Amino acid sequence: MNYEYEYVEKPFMKSLKKLGWETIIFEAGDERSKYYPELTLRKDFDQVILEDRFKASLKKLNDWLDDEQIEQIYQDMKRIGQRQGLIETNEQFTNILLEPPAWA
Repeated sequence: MNYEYEYVEKPFMKSLKKLGWETIIFEAGDERSKYYPELTLRKDFDQVILEDRFKASLKKLNDWLDDEQIEQIYQDMKRIGQRQGLIETNEQFTNILLEPPAWA
């Protein structure tokens, strides 16, 4: 039995679903998500940010941004953490949340 999945990941995903999030839950032992990136809404397994959803959400929350600005923000987000460790990446992302750059 995968205890982390059963007692942490699965309950967390169920909680997100109750909050209105769209979730994709694979049952323990279902290996499809390891081999088919499209099942996890991505083009390949190198894609960390779900591009289409990210851009659509960004536009919905910031309707004053044009397509060029949204693309720039997406590219900036993709570059966060390149050639850095996990701690440095988390710090960089947190700093962007706390003090957003002026993308306008």
